[in-house]
Amino acid sequence: MNETARYVSDVVHDTPAIDVHSHQGTRGIWQARNLWDILSYHWLAADLRCAGCPAEVFTSREMDPRERVRRTVPYSASCRNTVNHWCFINICRDLYGFQGRYLDAGNWEELYEAVAEKAADPEWERQVLSRAGVKRVSAAQSEDPPRFPEHYFMYDSAEYLFCPGFQGDTQACLRRMGGAISDAGSLRESIHRNVRGLLADRSVRALHVWAPLTWTYSAADPGQATLLLHKAQASARMTQQELDELASYTADCTAEVCGELGIVIQLFFGSVQMEEGGPYVSMCRPEWLRALVPFLSRHPQTSIDLFMATRPVSHEAAVLARNYPNLWLSGAWWQGFTPTTLSTFFRDRLEMLPMNKWNAFFSDAYCVEWVHGKVTLTRNRLAAALSGVLEEGLLDRDSVPDVVRAVMHDNAVRLYGLG
Repeated sequence: MNETARYVSDVVHDTPAIDVHSHQGTRGIWQARNLWDILSYHWLAADLRCAGCPAEVFTSREMDPRERVRRTVPYSASCRNTVNHWCFINICRDLYGFQGRYLDAGNWEELYEAVAEKAADPEWERQVLSRAGVKRVSAAQSEDPPRFPEHYFMYDSAEYLFCPGFQGDTQACLRRMGGAISDAGSLRESIHRNVRGLLADRSVRALHVWAPLTWTYSAADPGQATLLLHKAQASARMTQQELDELASYTADCTAEVCGELGIVIQLFFGSVQMEEGGPYVSMCRPEWLRALVPFLSRHPQTSIDLFMATRPVSHEAAVLARNYPNLWLSGAWWQGFTPTTLSTFFRDRLEMLPMNKWNAFFSDAYCVEWVHGKVTLTRNRLAAALSGVLEEGLLDRDSVPDVVRAVMHDNAVRLYGLG
């Protein structure tokens, strides 16, 4: 590592971070209860299954965590080249003193016991965040609130409000909204009431929306929305265009109230289930992104934070973000969380977007240990991208700390109202 790269790396490493999206709190889990909670993280689990690990290790209801780990160990060596395994090994080394290159028959039990020891420590969660240099984490609403609320800000999964019918039964979504929904006006009122309640009762700062890749925004007027609502309530078969228009109407209603309240809409783009019951894979559908343009124009006061799972639309997304003040770009989602994709995202954003317009880090973690693992790679890739910009004479050295502080911390504080 040359002097420039070392300087940038030190700055990035020493700068505090905000994690703008995780799944901590899901099923009441905040820190790993055992090694399986770390090893079975779904991004790494996909690698292990691809390497040959039997599906039953992940799906069986009877198998205990220790046995699951034991049966997974033989496939660890084949995954040692993947980025998810790299993150996993860094978690094990940094947090538990693991010395191996991968799990094998001779070292996994010692690691299992090391994780169990820390799992019993009530301060472990706070210690991991401190080691990771992560000050605040966006976490899922949970029946079990965080033990350390000063480290978290909450979001709610709001697909049922934003795009009902795509992620499940439309009528079930309407029942969840509550109230007597008979036309477009009452549908709008129900959505507004739900979002206001989420802010008043749970202090949510964002709505999580995994809008389906098949959706194309197409604004619908109240009259058309009422007709589509009645069709959905009658369980009639709806065309793709009709689903698009109904979801677009509810998306408009959701964005309207979020803009009034200062709640961020987190849109996740680029992952789709290609067959019923099959895995979700990353795909590129530029029409999805391009159709957002009238949505962005219609709701200038509503902040949209976009998370992408594919690399091809990186430049196009940056172009939109620099022309629409309410569109933000954050991190890299799912199969997009690879070193080369992060480098592409970061270079595009460094070259095209002002430093106060994007966020570098989100973990998508289900336990605090993966917040540590993900921020390690994010810092590595941000340092690499910034070093390249600096060495190419495209940025002055004295600006590096300001850029890093903005994209790792300050922008998230401002966007999500954490001040």
